[in-house]
Amino acid sequence: MQSVPLGVENKGFVLPSFDSAGRRTSLITAGVVRRVDDQRLYAEQFTWQQFAVDPSKNLRIDLPTAFYNLATSTLRGMQGGKVSRSDFQLEGQRFIFDTRTNQATVEGNIRMVIFDTSPKSGEKKPAKP
Repeated sequence: MQSVPLGVENKGFVLPSFDSAGRRTSLITAGVVRRVDDQRLYAEQFTWQQFAVDPSKNLRIDLPTAFYNLATSTLRGMQGGKVSRSDFQLEGQRFIFDTRTNQATVEGNIRMVIFDTSPKSGEKKPAKP
């Protein structure tokens, strides 16, 4: 993201990342990316997908607008956003994600759906009739 020049609007932005073995680890896409200053990037229609070795752990972050701070490695969305994985979906009005620690803070009208809690709770699924 350091290669985005100051003030230039980049449309159809795509940035993949790969590990040392050549496996794709993430994919960032955005309708528009623009460097605001030396520290911050602004994006519209922002999506960040993280790919795990176990596909059920893949994570997706969708934000209508976002700011990324290069110095602190934090991603901020202030107009709503959604985090989803195969086992949950989390939505809120404000979103802060620390890319160094992979920890997020979600605030305002939070809605979380957990798709299947039985493996975590030790409960068995009812047998089908």
